[in-house]
Amino acid sequence: MCILIRENIKYEIITFKDVNHPSVEYFAIKAFCLNMDIIIVNIYRHSGQNTPIFFFKSLLNELQHCKNYLILGDFNAHHIA
Repeated sequence: MCILIRENIKYEIITFKDVNHPSVEYFAIKAFCLNMDIIIVNIYRHSGQNTPIFFFKSLLNELQHCKNYLILGDFNAHHIA
């Protein structure tokens, strides 16, 4: 798992201490660009495993104070819902 960042963009790695579950890997950064901060969270959800809703609620709870954030990745969501 990785996030590619252009060399002239300043960033820092973020850790969320209360956001974890063995079915999910994630990597988060705060990028500083265009006079604003944006949090980018890259998620990989292992296929065939159950991820409880509390994982996603915990993640959103950690991000609630952020004005700009983007959550992306491979959620292995095989159901259209």
